[in-house]
Amino acid sequence: MHSAPARLLREAEEHDLLGEYALAAEVLDGLIASLRPGSGSAAVLATALARRAGLLRYEGLLDPARKLLDEATVIAEANTDMERVVACQLAVELGRWHLEASGPDAADGHLDRAVELARSIEDERTRAIELAASLAALGASKRVRGDYTAADRMLMEAVQHAQVASDADPGDRRAAIELVHALDEQGVLNKFSGDFQSSEAIYLRALDLLTTVAGPDHPDVATLHHNLGGLAHARGDGPAAEAFARRSVQLHERSLGADHLATVLDRSALAAVLDQQGATADAESMLRDCAERLERTLGASHRELAVVLNNLAAIAQRGGRLDEAEALYRRTTAIKERTLGPESPSLAITLNNLATVQRRQGRLGDAGACYSRALDILLASAGPDHPHVEVIRRNLARLEASRSDDVSDG
Repeated sequence: MHSAPARLLREAEEHDLLGEYALAAEVLDGLIASLRPGSGSAAVLATALARRAGLLRYEGLLDPARKLLDEATVIAEANTDMERVVACQLAVELGRWHLEASGPDAADGHLDRAVELARSIEDERTRAIELAASLAALGASKRVRGDYTAADRMLMEAVQHAQVASDADPGDRRAAIELVHALDEQGVLNKFSGDFQSSEAIYLRALDLLTTVAGPDHPDVATLHHNLGGLAHARGDGPAAEAFARRSVQLHERSLGADHLATVLDRSALAAVLDQQGATADAESMLRDCAERLERTLGASHRELAVVLNNLAAIAQRGGRLDEAEALYRRTTAIKERTLGPESPSLAITLNNLATVQRRQGRLGDAGACYSRALDILLASAGPDHPHVEVIRRNLARLEASRSDDVSDG
C-alpha cells in the first residue's frame, strides 16, 4: 500500500515505536476522521482504530478504547477478505483489552485466534513479527491466570520469533521492539516464578536493546526500571528497589505526565518500597492517593487496584488495625477471584495475608483454611521452589504462634 492513508499509518507506527504516543495519537485521530466517511481503505481504518484503542488502553481509558475496538470489529466482519495481518493485530488488541478489563478468561479466545492468524501469514518476516506479538500477549494472559508452564512455553517461542525477525533486518525497529516486549514479559514471568537471577538478566538485556533502538527516553525504559525495582523489592534490597522505582517515576512523568496510568502504577510500586524501608506513613499516603486515582480511572474492580488495596491492608495489619485490614484483604480477594480466577498466584498472596489477620484475631480454623488454599494455588502454578511457598509453609507450621509473615504484592 502506497496511498496517503497508508503512509500516515506508517508515520503513526513510527511515533508509537519511538514512544511518542501523543504524536501517534494525533496522526491516528486525523487518519480515522478522514476515513470514517467510507472513502478509504477498510483495512487501514480497522488498523488505525485498533492502534488508537491500544494507546487509550495504555492510559487506562478502557471504555473509549472498547468503542474503537467495537467499530474495528464491525469493519472486519463486513470485510471477510481482510488481510490476515490486520485481523491478527485486531485480535491481539482485543485480547489485551479484555485482559485489562475482565481477565484471562475473556482474553484467551481472542489471543488464541491471533496466534492462529499469525501462523497463517505467508511472508516469513511478517509472520515472525506477528507471532512474537501474539504469543507474548497470550503468554502474559497465561501468566496472569497462573499457568506458568504454558506462559513459559509461549514466551520462549515469542522471543525466538522476534529474534529471527530482528536478525533478518537489524534496522527493523518493529522487530526490535517486539523482542523487547517479549523479553520483558519473560522477565516478569521468571520473577513471579522465583527465578530472580534469570529475571534480572532478561530485564537488563531488554533495557540494553531498547536504549539502543529507541533511546533512553522511551517510556518502556521506565517500565523496565519499574520491573527491576520490583525484582529488587522481592529480593529485599530496599536501596536498589527505591533507586529503580524513583527513576521509573521520573522517566514516566517526563514522557507521559504525572497523571498517566503508568506513572500512577510507578508511584504505587515506590510506595511499597518505601513501606519496606520503614517510611510507612509516606507509603500509606501515596497508596491511598494511587487507590483513588486507579478507582476513578479503571473502576472499582480492576486487578491493579487490588495490588494497592493488598498493600494498604498490610500496613493496616502491621498497625494493629485488624478489622480494617480484613475488610481490605476481603475486597482484594473478591477482585482477584473475579478478574484473575480462583487459581491465580496473585490471589495466593492475599489469602496468605488474610490468614495472618485471622490468626491474630484468634480465628485459627479460618486462618488454616486460607493458608492451605494459598499453598495449594502456588504449588499448582509455581511449584515447590517458589519463595512464597516457603513463607506460607512457615506460617502454617506456626499457626498458633504469635508471629507470621505477610507478602507484599506488586
